[in-house]
Amino acid sequence: MNVKKGMILLCVFLMVASVSAINVKSETLNSGTTKTLYGVAWHPSGSYALVVGTSGTVKKVTGTTVTTLTLPNDVKSYTFNSVAFKPNGEYALLVGASGKVVKYDGSTFTVLASNTTKTLRGVDFKQDGSIAIIVGDSGTALLFNGKTFTPISTGVTTTLYAVAFKPGYSTFALLAGSSGTVLKYDGSKCTPHSTGITKTLRGIDYRPSGDYAILVGESGKVLQFHGYGFYTLTSGTTKTLYDVSFSSDGSFAMIVGASGTFCRFNSADKSISTGTMGSKTLYSIDLKPGTPLPLCVGYYGVIMTDSDSDGDGLSDADEARLGTNPNNKDTDGDGFWDGVEINKYKTDAKNAQFSACTSVIPWAGYWWPMSDNGTWECCRAYDLYCMKKGMPNPGSEAWENRTHGNRPGVGSWWGHCHAWSSASISEPEPKTPKTKLGIYFTVGYQKGLLTEIYYSAPCDMFVGERCDDPSDEASAKAPSPIEFQRTLQEWIATKNKAIVADVYVTDQVWNHPCYKYEITVSNDPSNPNRKHFTAVVYYITDGVSPDYVGNKGFTETYYYYMDFQNGDIVDSQWEKRSANYATDHHAHPDFFWHTTGPRGDRFCPLNYDIIKEIVA
Repeated sequence: MNVKKGMILLCVFLMVASVSAINVKSETLNSGTTKTLYGVAWHPSGSYALVVGTSGTVKKVTGTTVTTLTLPNDVKSYTFNSVAFKPNGEYALLVGASGKVVKYDGSTFTVLASNTTKTLRGVDFKQDGSIAIIVGDSGTALLFNGKTFTPISTGVTTTLYAVAFKPGYSTFALLAGSSGTVLKYDGSKCTPHSTGITKTLRGIDYRPSGDYAILVGESGKVLQFHGYGFYTLTSGTTKTLYDVSFSSDGSFAMIVGASGTFCRFNSADKSISTGTMGSKTLYSIDLKPGTPLPLCVGYYGVIMTDSDSDGDGLSDADEARLGTNPNNKDTDGDGFWDGVEINKYKTDAKNAQFSACTSVIPWAGYWWPMSDNGTWECCRAYDLYCMKKGMPNPGSEAWENRTHGNRPGVGSWWGHCHAWSSASISEPEPKTPKTKLGIYFTVGYQKGLLTEIYYSAPCDMFVGERCDDPSDEASAKAPSPIEFQRTLQEWIATKNKAIVADVYVTDQVWNHPCYKYEITVSNDPSNPNRKHFTAVVYYITDGVSPDYVGNKGFTETYYYYMDFQNGDIVDSQWEKRSANYATDHHAHPDFFWHTTGPRGDRFCPLNYDIIKEIVA
């Protein structure tokens, strides 16, 4: 492409994303009015929502109950077009016709003097709540600092319908309106940004991470703004789209529009599913904080939400998308309601993850007790190899005898079990002897060197507490059963990674790789809110000779119960033998941990790259 000097080159990208139909089951609330409703906003706590509309209509939605709020006499006949809460929930701003701005603090309405008579159509707060921007007819934009209003020069006379601050950014905001108008506000001025379209834009919302915004408008227009330009997304509808709202985690956004149009934007692949929620035009939508449940308002007093037939906190539409049962609060039977799993714990509500095994099984190895001078023989072979390479003697044998060797005060159980465990879950198993530069390395020597280089390896997970005294109930109980179960599920089932556990509840520490578990659950016959669990955990043993090759292991069985309320855990306790930690040293694991990779003692003369040469 040839571009002549002085020519302005406008690039507008068309992103062709997949479009599919969405089946939306909705529930219509009794609003008690036939007035058109134009705006809705949830209190940041999710405890209630405010709805505004024509003729001074203000509604408060709590659960499925809608109550009427009465505005002061001097504004109760005016139409209000938008509402937004200050992020800390201190108050909300209602904006509408003839420049009317009303502040609501949860109990009292206060009329504010905006110093304009222009109709106001949109409002949004900066993330820290220090300022809000209000937009409206004839290019009107006002900055509100909590006390006073200051006009913002926009340089346009078109109607501005929507405004959105970029999360986490100092003062950057987008303003949008008629004829494809988009303005960027940087804290001091507005500058136009060409969208390449002439259709009116009615709604904006930023993804919570702030990496992009979605704008919607006439003729089914959906734009993605990524900071430098716009992508036009395919919505699958030509209906006017009025508003958009992102979920708290940013994984999706919901869009509403004319004739009940209801769209779902998927952040992962930028696809849009389109359907309807009733037949009446929907002008505004807001998702309840921390949930995927939308509240939509529109023509003839309609207030609608995506129905949640089983009351588990997931809408029926989301249950259909996720594959969970919309008529069963706990699809996988693990005690956690589907909505709690998805929204709070980010776990799979279809799969209880009651059994899992890593695809790579750790290898059994020797624990190299300090009373036998640890890995000194392995280190001697290493020193000889280094000298054969023309290097100075690194002195690792002497270092091992000095730091990990037998000396007065060494306990009979002191050794390298933690280092072997860490190496076992991180490195391929040496299976055959090697001769390198004339130096013979047995399987045991190779395993011993890998063990030594992991002696001081760092970790990225630690759950539980070292128990030096089983009579100390707090440390002896740790980890709690829910921490125990969640750790197994997160690392072995979800991440497919083996972890390390101290299997001994006493001052002695015996680390072993853990790679598999099987959990069974049963209901309590006398307490409907309690479930009992039996967990069989598979470990790898260190009770083998240094040259052993394989995955020899053992199992431990643990017992615990969990108490649930409203689909979430409120208590978990060890029971049966797992509660006898004072006398049964294998009652339950002392702690779990996972290493991030090799890192020897900073004074350790061993070199990881040289060890990898030897075992290769």
